[in-house]
Amino acid sequence: MARANALQAKNSRGADADAARVRALAAYKDFLTLWKDADPDIPILQQAKAEYAEAAIVALTPPHAPARSPALRSPDRSIA
Repeated sequence: MARANALQAKNSRGADADAARVRALAAYKDFLTLWKDADPDIPILQQAKAEYAEAAIVALTPPHAPARSPALRSPDRSIA
């Protein structure tokens, strides 16, 4: 379920992406809590930890502001 929400967050925008990202992080956190005492060498646990870390980084990264075209900028009026 966590992976499905993470994929949805990547393919969505705005509030839908934010909601999917929150669901993904919660699902990963639940999974990792259940598996906290498991052998750390289990491949699915390693993969879940890596995916959780990636999802957490993406969640903390602010969206990029759109670049403004030079034609849209206001003229410089500071010339004396």
